[in-house]
Amino acid sequence: MEVKVVARDNAGVISLIGDLDYQSYKELETAFNTSFGQGRSPIVIDIADVPHIDSVGLGTITKLWKAASQQGVTLALANPRKNVRSMIKLVNLDGRIQLADTVEDAL
Repeated sequence: MEVKVVARDNAGVISLIGDLDYQSYKELETAFNTSFGQGRSPIVIDIADVPHIDSVGLGTITKLWKAASQQGVTLALANPRKNVRSMIKLVNLDGRIQLADTVEDAL
């Protein structure tokens, strides 16, 4: 997985390219911790280029959401593909984490 972290005003935008699964979740955690540690809010994870997400990826997003929420930081997911959005909804993660059609909508 390729991960890009960009600061936009006070927000942190993390763009993921590739599957979010048991082989790549640590890369997302590292990027999140960088943005979180810099006091970025909101933090937006752009998943437009994530073709697949497994239970470990979903668990990682849940863990990051909890960490952010405890500190009053908003975490949002942007640009989910149809199949990824279905997985997010299947585990009721969409009730806790904002899903946006674009990064701009999430910001």
